[in-house]
Amino acid sequence: MELKEIKCESCKHVNLPGTQLCQSCGKMINSDYDKKKIKDLMRYDGSAIRSKTRSRSIFDKIWIFFTSIKVGVAVIAVIAIAASIGTIFPQEYFIPVGADPQQYYTENYGTLGRLYIELGFHNLYSSWWFILLMGMLAYRLSFNHNH
Repeated sequence: MELKEIKCESCKHVNLPGTQLCQSCGKMINSDYDKKKIKDLMRYDGSAIRSKTRSRSIFDKIWIFFTSIKVGVAVIAVIAIAASIGTIFPQEYFIPVGADPQQYYTENYGTLGRLYIELGFHNLYSSWWFILLMGMLAYRLSFNHNH
C-alpha cells in the first residue's frame, strides 16, 4: 500500500503523506483532524503552567516572577555588569600576602580603590550575592519551560 503525497488546496504545496498542516502555509489539509488539538500543540503563551491558575497564591506570584524571561535577562545583565566591575582591579587573593586589603586598594588605586573594597568588589566571585546570582542563572538555564 503506497501513501500518496497530499496537495494543499490553498497554496498548492505538495506535502508528505500523513501531513495534517501544510508545510508551506500552515493551513489545515485534513478537515477531519481535530483542529483544537493542533492549535493547542502549536500554541506557546510564553508563560509557565502555574501562571494559568485562577486564584494566585503568594507562591504562584513568586513562581511567575522567577520564571519570566525579563528576570532571566536582568540576572544575566547584573552578572555581566558585576563581573566587569570585579575585573577592574585585582581580586583580594591576588594582592600581596599579609597586606591589608583596605590599605592596599587605597594606596594603589586611590578613591576608586577605597570605593571598590567598600562595595565588596575585592572579593566578588566568592561573595554571597554573586553566588546567589549565579545560582539564579543556573536555575533559569536548567528550568524546562515546556512543562
